[in-house]
Amino acid sequence: MGGVKLGGPTDLFPWSIHGHIQMEYKNKVFVGTAIMINLCHALTAGHCLYASKDGGIPEQVLFYPGKHGAYTPWVLPVKHIIIDPSYHKNEDTDSDLGMIILDDSAVGKETGWARLKVLDDTHLLEGLSVDITGYPHDKFVDTLPYMYTMNGRVKVAHHNRFYYEIETSGGQSGSGVCVTDAAGGDVIDCLGIHTTGSKVEGNGTTRINNEKLNKIKKWVTSYPEAQI
Repeated sequence: MGGVKLGGPTDLFPWSIHGHIQMEYKNKVFVGTAIMINLCHALTAGHCLYASKDGGIPEQVLFYPGKHGAYTPWVLPVKHIIIDPSYHKNEDTDSDLGMIILDDSAVGKETGWARLKVLDDTHLLEGLSVDITGYPHDKFVDTLPYMYTMNGRVKVAHHNRFYYEIETSGGQSGSGVCVTDAAGGDVIDCLGIHTTGSKVEGNGTTRINNEKLNKIKKWVTSYPEAQI
């Protein structure tokens, strides 16, 4: 698998908005990625936070923004988790979305965060160059996760999902699918959350559309330690 292994300081923006997550169950530990979206909320895939075959909701979730191998600038306990109800009930891939609320209510002041952006016009999305930054499991070294970033173009977009020409692996689930705002490199726009692969359409994401954005805002309001 390709991608670029980060060589610079991962505790500085924009890399610090991406983090490794670890979900602990009674007899298993799963890993994934999450992306900061404000001071203390991060988005990830719903399937990172709910595994029906392994006990449902994990006993503990830890978030490591900016982690890169043994380098661990932050270790953050997760205070609350939210799983999209449609995914929780039916494991609906169109609703494969979750949120973690961090115990540190102001860590985003140090990490920064991504801005959620809705691209309504499918034609604006198809062909767009996007980035996925996360922790591919096949790149772990002695169980240590390393941050990689990959780039490719969107192949096809649907209302709830879109697919791209980017090769990914386990551990990257929950990564933000992002673009850098054309007006300036200090704003990262998150267009979706990487979730799965398709043999037909390619690797894909849960798309941030207007319905998803409104749902995310309600989730944030339900735990108002910080706002988007």
